[in-house]
Amino acid sequence: MNTWLPSLALLTCLVGAAWGTEVQLKQDDANRQRCSGMYSQKAWGGPTDSSILVNFAKDEEAGDSDPVVSLLIFEWNDRAFIGQRHPFANPGDDLEVICNQGNIDVGLCQQDDLGAFILEPNATFARAPFFTQAIHLNNAPAIQYPVRSTGYYCISSYAFSNHDYQAVVAFHNAYGELPATQIAKLPFYGGLTITYAVLGIFWAFLYIQNRSDILPVQNYITATLIFLVVEQLITWGFYDYQNRHGDNAFNKVLLVVVSILNAGRNSLSFFLLLIVCMGYGVVKPTLGRTMIYVRILAIVHFVFGVIYAVASLSLTPDNVGPIVLFVILPLAGTLTVFYVWILSSLNLTMKDLINRKQKTKALMYKHLWWCLLGSILVIFFFFFINSIAFAGSSEEDFVPKHWQTRWFVLDGWLNIVYLFDIAFVAYLWRPTANNRRFAMSDELAQDDDGFEIRSIHSRDSLDDLSDINDVEVGAVKAAEELGESASSADASNPTETSRANIQQPNCKVNESKVFKRMESFRFKNLTGDARKRLLLPLSGGVSSLALLHVLDAQLTRQREKQNRTAYDLILVHIETTGEGQDDRELYVSMMAAASTATARSDLEQVFLKRLVMCLAKQHNCESILWGHSDSRLAALALAEVAKGRGGSVPMILSDGRSPAGVRFNYPMRDLFKTELELYASVLPQPLVAMAERGSGGATAAVRNTSIDSLLSTYIMSQAEKYPSIMANVVRTASKLRVAELDDDTSVCVLCFGEVDSPTYDLCYGCRRMQQDIKIAT
Repeated sequence: MNTWLPSLALLTCLVGAAWGTEVQLKQDDANRQRCSGMYSQKAWGGPTDSSILVNFAKDEEAGDSDPVVSLLIFEWNDRAFIGQRHPFANPGDDLEVICNQGNIDVGLCQQDDLGAFILEPNATFARAPFFTQAIHLNNAPAIQYPVRSTGYYCISSYAFSNHDYQAVVAFHNAYGELPATQIAKLPFYGGLTITYAVLGIFWAFLYIQNRSDILPVQNYITATLIFLVVEQLITWGFYDYQNRHGDNAFNKVLLVVVSILNAGRNSLSFFLLLIVCMGYGVVKPTLGRTMIYVRILAIVHFVFGVIYAVASLSLTPDNVGPIVLFVILPLAGTLTVFYVWILSSLNLTMKDLINRKQKTKALMYKHLWWCLLGSILVIFFFFFINSIAFAGSSEEDFVPKHWQTRWFVLDGWLNIVYLFDIAFVAYLWRPTANNRRFAMSDELAQDDDGFEIRSIHSRDSLDDLSDINDVEVGAVKAAEELGESASSADASNPTETSRANIQQPNCKVNESKVFKRMESFRFKNLTGDARKRLLLPLSGGVSSLALLHVLDAQLTRQREKQNRTAYDLILVHIETTGEGQDDRELYVSMMAAASTATARSDLEQVFLKRLVMCLAKQHNCESILWGHSDSRLAALALAEVAKGRGGSVPMILSDGRSPAGVRFNYPMRDLFKTELELYASVLPQPLVAMAERGSGGATAAVRNTSIDSLLSTYIMSQAEKYPSIMANVVRTASKLRVAELDDDTSVCVLCFGEVDSPTYDLCYGCRRMQQDIKIAT
């Protein structure tokens, strides 16, 4: 939003309009000829015809003499008809343009034309009629020249009697009092006012529609749009008032107000652009003390802008001295600070977002960067064109040819660039239904960074890396074979072919993410020949089966390479159905005692988890590899909070030692369930998952559905639409610090969660569950 350029151009044009459409005519070379563009009545309308009025002042010192002034009114393009060559002139001599006695004697003019300008005999073919007359200052009449066609008209004078003279020339257009060079600004600023108003209406609609989810930066954009509508309306009102009433005292007041508003627009625009580039509202919820410095800079820039505007209106080229530097330099200094700060902040924000893999937010700022770059290129392009154009400004035809478009070169196009910039920023930061969620959440990186290899010192480390590569290569080869067989078996089945085509990157990325989470169980972390024992619970779902498939492939490659494995994998699958055994009958009776679906589901999960931990200890396993996907962990976190176990969420989601003395690891935590389902379906021998426990809860009535099933269904459905947002549930919960349990810490005897009060043996969540268990007597 390059606002200082339209400001300078606007002030220049306003100063030019301040002296109105009346000019003086004198004997000196600077004021002997005065010209101005004129529009006909047909061009812009109006109640009367356009005209040029010339009034000569009576010469009080003339006495008995009768001073004469030669006067000529013509359209610039007809100047070739002025003057004739003297019959006895040499080829290089000037034309004779004044009718004196010598020119009458040689037949260049008539006696009645004495003192007038000489015209060509064919001057009647000119675009506009000529008016030439010898004006006697003792009795000078008011001369009114009607303008029938649009053009650049000039009034030339000559002191025929070598007397000083003074006259006032008024260029009156049919539409009103504005100069012809300024009238185009009246509809232009009116159109800008309407455009900003329409933009503000659309913004207000979105603002009101999403008023409960508005970001602070959007409030600043709202204020800017309101200010722009008011500023453009007052600017249009200034030109409209001058066109109706001329350059009176109130019009000068409006000129000062417009200059102050323009300085305010510059400061507000730079302020808005700077806080946007700093990431305010989208990347950072607050700027802290930096916001104070930004506001101070904006206020200082506004003050210097007002001083510059007042100085521009007060000073003339004749009285400008070195003091003008004290007006220009402070404004140039604050302007430079804004530019440097804006560009550096934008680069730092983009770099931070790219490093954190926030692609969506980074794309917003990249679009803003391209917008600013495009604006700068457009400005330089117009400056280049203008430089070429103004290079020929010394030519006599420059102003007559460009008087109708100079306003757009100096002012119009810069306002259009500014309009595009502010509209683009408003579009990028428009209010939406997910404003705060988008601003306060981080996008989950979906790309794979590869492996971080700090050092390779031994053959074991090299073999670990080889295992990873071999598994990936094997998966890709199998995927290629399946893709070939799918394409050759049935070319009319696009679903199978598409599935074969997408499996290669899917297998590679999924397995790589699992291997990263298994970093602590590689060969280089072994002590001597001792192997670690890991327990993998199999629920029969796609997550645990996919984890088993990946680990099996890794162990197979390790066995082929070194004839040993880095760990022993122990599998356990627990069946809760069946009859005839005392334990199962006890389990069924306890489940029947739960009066609600939530209590039944909660009790079942606690029992299964305790049983798995007991089996891990029984087999001397160092860690339990839970096959929970990101979606499953998100559902668990929300369910635990809903059931009153919010304090245990970090322990549930974090890799590390649990209160039961066994480590928990979640190798599949970086994968969504949809990814695992796709992975399982495209393998050479697709995995077939058994019906997962509790999967039927989604179709049951809500009153008969447990909290776990409801949240699991919600997470699965929302993960398909907003995977990054759902991933933030696990990412945010994982950042919570896991409480350090010492000997004095009370632990729930049922779920091993922390007890909120030493007087209880159960945590708050288990006490709530206990209330829903009704044991028959």
